[in-house]
Amino acid sequence: MLTKVRPVEMRGTIFSRLLLVTVLTLLFLSCPVQAAARYNGTWQSGSGGGKVKAIHYRSGKYRLIDLKSGKTLTVSSVKKGARLKKTAWKKKAAQLWTVKKNKNGTITFLSVKNKRYALSITKEKATLEKKSGAKSMSFAKETSAPRKAGAGGISSAANGVSQNGWLSVRGTQLVNEHGSPLVLHGMSSHGLQWYSNFTTSNAIGATAAYGANLFRVAMYTEENGYLSNKSGILEKLYDAVDAALSRNMYVIIDWHILSDFNPKTHQSEAKTFFNRVSAHYANTPGVLYEICNEPNGGTGWKEIKSYANAVIPVIRKNSPRSVIIVGTPTWSQDVDVAAADPLSYANVMYAFHFYAGTHGQWLRDKVSMALSKGAPVFVSEWGTSAADGNGGVYKSAANIWISFMKQHSLSWANWSLCDKSESSAALKPGANAENGIGEKELSASGKYVFSQF
Repeated sequence: MLTKVRPVEMRGTIFSRLLLVTVLTLLFLSCPVQAAARYNGTWQSGSGGGKVKAIHYRSGKYRLIDLKSGKTLTVSSVKKGARLKKTAWKKKAAQLWTVKKNKNGTITFLSVKNKRYALSITKEKATLEKKSGAKSMSFAKETSAPRKAGAGGISSAANGVSQNGWLSVRGTQLVNEHGSPLVLHGMSSHGLQWYSNFTTSNAIGATAAYGANLFRVAMYTEENGYLSNKSGILEKLYDAVDAALSRNMYVIIDWHILSDFNPKTHQSEAKTFFNRVSAHYANTPGVLYEICNEPNGGTGWKEIKSYANAVIPVIRKNSPRSVIIVGTPTWSQDVDVAAADPLSYANVMYAFHFYAGTHGQWLRDKVSMALSKGAPVFVSEWGTSAADGNGGVYKSAANIWISFMKQHSLSWANWSLCDKSESSAALKPGANAENGIGEKELSASGKYVFSQF
């Protein structure tokens, strides 16, 4: 027999339920990202095997990055003992894992393809095994600050993504997710079509060993770059970005216009590119976007601003929290011009580039003017040489610039991590960064810049 509820009692029951739902909803909304991403970080296999970097993707699912190669662990076959592949991140179910917390405080990574199977890492291999309590399937978090290796070593950044999380812009300052000021400093790659051997996990990790916490991936649009080989260069870009992330470093995806002068020349292609990569790294706090490297050839701020207003919403649709760096006129020197007519978006910074042998006080005055107007500046490229990459190293001039950047807490990326026969290259011709970067492999510029990390 059903028991009838009187109207007053029913209203009370409905009110209680609504109150409970409201409270639970508010609790969920107050910390969805933190809760979902609580297993982000580096995890060590209990068997003494390798480590993996876990990065939350969505809905409690994670992707796992092999720290040695910088690539994503991918299930090739759901069966006992199947070896895992190491591939580029493509957001496939075969690349996703859920987490099971164990009684002893460790965790086990379960394949989304079949949750009866778990990741197992021994000293010899990474495989998929039936879920059990084996040490090779039990992972403990690396809780201490990443070790800073000695000169020539390979390491992870000691003040990177795991310590600072999502970045944002407050006034003219870059701040971490706790609201504390943060300065990023590191290297820029040269063109991916020429020097991708210096964008591997080991090569980038070698800069972290000296104290870098940033890597800029320079993806040329022309000059046999992305527009000539979209799939091939995009694969190199993903590999480089994943490599930097695997080393706990922030990474800039740089749409490196140069010979194309005006970013509007390839605006349609840029929108397609940034839609794709920002969706690919949508929930990744370590990724920043530089949407036009060095507008030049008489390109004015009006044209650049029009381009930015077309491209920024594309990124914001997929990754609303990411910091975006916008190039400025005259090879990203006229930050004062941009500051006089700023963009209306939050978390946007203005790119500034200089070369110590060519640029002096007159260019620092432009930066000072921009900062005085409240425009946040990011030095996304600078060199110790003259502007053509040769001459120098101009240490005295570079010292003045370094002091200026420290004074204003400006983040920076130096040009460039490669062994090209030019003064601005950080490495001597023939250098091999896969086993670390020893002092004898550093060029005069590299020795100077690495000492500034």
